Amino acid sequence: LHDALPIWRCKQMDLNKRQLQILVVLRNKNHWITSEELAEALGTNKKTIQTEIKNMLAIYEKKIIIQSNKRSGYFLESIESETKQQIIQEVTKHKIYSSMDFRASTIVTYLLFQKGYVSMQKIADIFFLSKTAVSLQIKTILRWIERNPKLELEVSSTKGLKIIAEENSKRIFLSLVGTETVIQHARFPQQISTIFSNIMPTVQKTLKEVLISYNYIVSGEDFIRFSRYLVLTILRREELLEKTNRYTLFIPMVETLTKKLSSELPYSFSNQEKQAIENRLLELNYLMINDEKNKEIEKNLRAFEQTIIRFLDLPVSLLFHETEFLLTHIKQMKTRMDAGHNTMNHFVQKIISRYPLEIYLIRRFFPIHFQLRPNLAESAYFVLYLAEALNPFRKQGEILIVSNQPISILNTLKKQIQQSMNMWIKECRIEPVYLFKNQSNKITEYDAILTTEQELIFEWDDLIYLPSVLDEFESWEIYQILREKLTIVEEKKKTKLLDHYYKEENQIKIHKKIDSIQQLISPSSDLVMLPLNAETLLCCLIKSQVETKITEYQLEIPLIHQQRKIKRVFFVSFDYKRNDILVFFQAVSDLLG
Repeated sequence: LHDALPIWRCKQMDLNKRQLQILVVLRNKNHWITSEELAEALGTNKKTIQTEIKNMLAIYEKKIIIQSNKRSGYFLESIESETKQQIIQEVTKHKIYSSMDFRASTIVTYLLFQKGYVSMQKIADIFFLSKTAVSLQIKTILRWIERNPKLELEVSSTKGLKIIAEENSKRIFLSLVGTETVIQHARFPQQISTIFSNIMPTVQKTLKEVLISYNYIVSGEDFIRFSRYLVLTILRREELLEKTNRYTLFIPMVETLTKKLSSELPYSFSNQEKQAIENRLLELNYLMINDEKNKEIEKNLRAFEQTIIRFLDLPVSLLFHETEFLLTHIKQMKTRMDAGHNTMNHFVQKIISRYPLEIYLIRRFFPIHFQLRPNLAESAYFVLYLAEALNPFRKQGEILIVSNQPISILNTLKKQIQQSMNMWIKECRIEPVYLFKNQSNKITEYDAILTTEQELIFEWDDLIYLPSVLDEFESWEIYQILREKLTIVEEKKKTKLLDHYYKEENQIKIHKKIDSIQQLISPSSDLVMLPLNAETLLCCLIKSQVETKITEYQLEIPLIHQQRKIKRVFFVSFDYKRNDILVFFQAVSDLLG
C-alpha cells in the first residue's frame, strides 16, 4: 500500500510552531504591531519574539518580508507564493479542533495502535517523560474514556496499559484525537505517519466533491474528523471490523464515496467498512439538505411548537425562529432511526438534570407530532434546541420606573432598559412619584424598582437610582446592577419553591423491597420516566389538578428498572394551571444538579 499510494508531499518547513503563530498574528492584524503586543498574544516575552523573527528571516530571506521599526514594531509585507502554500499546509497540520491535551492525545493514540499491554516505563521511555508525568497523562486519558462507554483503559501494575474496545470504536476515537501532528508525534514507525499524510489530501478532495454533489454539507470540524476516519479505515485495514448482520445502505452517497476512493487509492472497502462509514456519517452534524424534504418536517415542527406554546401558556405565536439547523437535525435523526443506528451522547445525563422540563416536553409530545420515539441520546440533542428557544422566558423580571420626568424621556428610558435587558424582563412599567407613594405597599410586587428622583433612594432601601438620560457607560452600569438584582431575586424564588415543595417529609426512606415503580407512583399516560444516572430515576408528571410537589424516595434495596439498579427516585408532580412552571423546573434543575 505504501509503495502504491500517490505521493503527495510538501517540502518540509524549517519554521517552528511559535514562528507559525507569529505569522498568523501578523497576517491577521495586517498592520504594524509591537513586539510587546505579539508577546502578549502568544503568551511569551518580547525578547523571544524578537529572536524568533530574526531566525525566521535568516532562513526565509526574500521569501518572507517583514518590515521592522523601533517605534511601530513589525509589519508583514509579503510572503512568496510557494512559501505561502507551505505555511498553509503547516498551519493546517498544527490545528487541533478539540480541547484535548496534546501530550495525552499522542499517548492515547499510541495505545490505540497497540495490540498488547504497554508498560508505564516503556511509555516514559518512548515519550521522554518521567513515570510521574506519564501517570498524570493517564489520569487525563481515563477521564476521556470514562465519557465513552465503548472504550476501556485497563491499568495493571504487572502487565501495564491496554485499551480494550471494538475496532470501529477505536477508529472513531482516533479520528477525534488523531490530528496529523498527533500522528507524527505518537512514536509510530515513519511509514504510518507518511501514509497518513499522503492519503489525507486525496480523501479530503474526494469527500468534498461527493458531499457537495449530494448537497450534504457537514460542519467543518466534522469534515476534518470524518476525513480522518476514512484515512484510519485504510490505515488500519488489517484490524478487521466486527461483522454485522445487515448490509443495507440508507445513504446512496456512501456507495459513491467508497467507489471514488477505491478508484483514487489502491484500496477496496468491505461491506462492514461501508456500513461503519454510513453509521459514522449519520452521527455528523450536517447543515443543509434538500428544502423539499424539509417541508413535512417543518409542518410537524410548527404543530409541535404550538403544543408547547399552549402547554406553557407563552405570550408568543412562534418559538423556533431560525429553523434550518433544527429541521436538518430532525431529518438526520429520522434517517438514523430508520437505519437502526443508535447515536451516542455522553452528556445525556447532564442534559436531563439541567433541563428536566424540556426533556419532559420532548418525550411526551414529540412522538405525537413526528411519529418518532427517539432514544434518550437523540432526545437530549433536541432538548438543547428547545432550551435555547425557552431562554427568553426564564428570567422574566418585573420592573417599575418611578419618575416625574416628561413622558418622552421616560419612554426613551423604558426602551433603553428593555433593549439592554432583552430576555431578562417580562414587564417594565412607569409610575409618577405621587402614585407610587400612595400605593407603596405594592413595592414587593416588583423584582426591581428604578427611579430618576434621587431623594427616593433614601426613603426606600431597595430603589435604584436611574439618570434621566443614559449614556453608553451608564446604560451598561444599569444593566449590570439589574442583572445582579434579578439573579438574586430568581435564586430567592427557587429557594422558596424548594423549601415549600421539597420538605423533609418529602424525602422518604424505604426499607422494604420494591418490585415495580408503580408501587411508588401511580401510572399515568402523562408520566415520563428518565434515568439521571445508573442509580437515580426522575419521574415527572405535569397535568391539571395534581398536587405540586417534589418527592424523593431513597431505596435501601435497589429497584431493578430497565436493567438499572435504582437507589433513588425523584418524583416531580406539577399542576400545569400554575403560572410559574419555568422557575419551578429551574429549581428542580438546581436540586438534580
